[in-house]
Amino acid sequence: MRNNTKKRVIKTIVTVAAIVPLLVGCSGMSWLRSEKETSILKELSKSESSNSYVDFSQRSGVPLFKKYSYFVIGDTDFGLVNKYASELEKLRSRATRFSLTVQGKSHEALSVKKHMKSAMSLFGNSIDKYSTCFWHMSYAVPAIKPALASLDSEDKYYFEPSYEEWNSSWSSAAAFMRENDVRSYWEVWNEPDQPFWTKFDWDGYIRMYQNTAQAVRIGDADALVGGISASHLSVLGVDKYRQFLDAIKASNTPIDFVSFHDYDKGYLEEIPQIEAELTARKDYYSKTQIMYTEFNIHNVAMNEWSVDASERTDFTLQKSAVVPEMIEAIENMNDFTDVSVVQWAALTQGNSAFAIIDNEGHRAPAYWAHYLYAHMPVERVLASNTDENIQVMASSDEGKSAVMICNSGDEDVTYSLDLKNIPYKKYDATIYRIDKNHASYLESEDGSDELKPISEKNNLKESDMQWSGNIPAGGTVYIEFVSGEACPLEEKSDVGYIVRNDHYYKDRTVKSYSDFDDLTATAFVGTGDSDQGRGCTAVTLRDVNDIIKVTGKQSGELKSIDANSYVGVRVDYHTANGYSYAVQYVEDDQSLSRTSEIPFGTSKSADKTETVNLEDFEINVVKNAPEDWDGQIVITFDIENTGKNTEYKWTMK
Repeated sequence: MRNNTKKRVIKTIVTVAAIVPLLVGCSGMSWLRSEKETSILKELSKSESSNSYVDFSQRSGVPLFKKYSYFVIGDTDFGLVNKYASELEKLRSRATRFSLTVQGKSHEALSVKKHMKSAMSLFGNSIDKYSTCFWHMSYAVPAIKPALASLDSEDKYYFEPSYEEWNSSWSSAAAFMRENDVRSYWEVWNEPDQPFWTKFDWDGYIRMYQNTAQAVRIGDADALVGGISASHLSVLGVDKYRQFLDAIKASNTPIDFVSFHDYDKGYLEEIPQIEAELTARKDYYSKTQIMYTEFNIHNVAMNEWSVDASERTDFTLQKSAVVPEMIEAIENMNDFTDVSVVQWAALTQGNSAFAIIDNEGHRAPAYWAHYLYAHMPVERVLASNTDENIQVMASSDEGKSAVMICNSGDEDVTYSLDLKNIPYKKYDATIYRIDKNHASYLESEDGSDELKPISEKNNLKESDMQWSGNIPAGGTVYIEFVSGEACPLEEKSDVGYIVRNDHYYKDRTVKSYSDFDDLTATAFVGTGDSDQGRGCTAVTLRDVNDIIKVTGKQSGELKSIDANSYVGVRVDYHTANGYSYAVQYVEDDQSLSRTSEIPFGTSKSADKTETVNLEDFEINVVKNAPEDWDGQIVITFDIENTGKNTEYKWTMK
């Protein structure tokens, strides 16, 4: 395999007697010297911070994927949801999970699509054109068997349904969404391991999943469907999880994801167990994603879930000290590279116990943590830190470089961080804080929920800087350098209607990864910590552009490990007979002896190969299409066996 890694001349960092400006980050003070003082250059020498630094020139670690989205709790008033739905775009929410819109508690004939149509009109563009709907399908009274419903009038919503009516309703709903180009995820039921809203046994849930998944696919053959939706794996039990996986495999029932919830950090032990059972059945589950459809880091006591905010005592999730814990959880979830969706509980809620936005519209510090993370560049860079209570996260792209510094300790810390190789000839810099005095409406004296710049400086030119300052216990500092060029993360791209995203997992025990960002039409695939890692993601499109321009960016030194070493982009064309024709785009036709599984499209070797420069090429969709093409394609982005820490980023326009 040809190595086309760009050689870069990296400026040498001199830690002794280097002349660079000093950024001073004390709360309430300017972080940069005044105009008069900027001419006084400060000499850096070896200090306590000599081993704590960020190097923006060195790509390092799993990317900062934007897989964090939001759950809207079922007791939330429609008006409240509608009021704050626009925040979904600001937070770059890829998917938003709803339970309230499909509960159907009237005794009228079940009309799920009517509920959904009403919901769509309420949520507006923020949901049907930006954030994908994630419906959890449950609590539909009219489909309940009358004899069972009569046994318990209060809990009649939670019995196993009559599948004749239930299946018809969900097929109709899925078809309705497809016909109206409303992309949706379909999750079967909610927390069947919790007896207070599941009045049927585990065999009943397996029957429900098998019926519902098939019904949804009848309505939409490309629907992305999954389930379990367990409150915790530890509550469900591994034996029942295995029973479910075996039954779904035996019945050849479609399953695109398995879903779980967590509010107490049990995920750290449970995800490896979830992965292990999928791996043990890899022949059927190699493309099954893991999703956390309710997630938080603190579980508010249940007796405070339903009381007015004025009666609550636990406001942990609305205070600033929760932010370092949130960033730690995001880091952990990034390392679980087969977890594709994490839906934070919650965007908003009736009594605000879990809400990042309360009923009055106050944005909690948690909101701002999500906001800042969502807009950090995806490409993580090297961060070295010597303080065990300090967490440093940094990333960089052509338009922006950013650093988040969190103090998870119980005491204030004076901290210094060298910022090396800022990659712009000229840039503006801004610093923000989240702590008891900043962006925390319950804690600050002025009661403001605004995230305001602590300090700003324009037209800087230095490549190396240092930030020094005090970080309060539980506090967070965010530093941003903006070049003036367009930020890739904010550049929307429309190459066609996205039907679904898929991933292939060759080996869940390594940190190889794949991701597709809908907003920017950007794919990231990487080998991670394995020479033989594989990152493979696919996006299914229809109403696609005639010509798609693709730009690529390689990281790491590509190696030819064996016959399956490969980097390429592939387009499969759909016809009345399914996917029947494929074209691959590679730099060298290294695929001739490849034996790796082709997970998407025809599942066979490509019918045609075009040799291109993978950093700049065109996909002529129409020219290469077979005569009986029906307008739908799947584009697969793939890297395999190219050495550790090799990565490709492709953006389509």
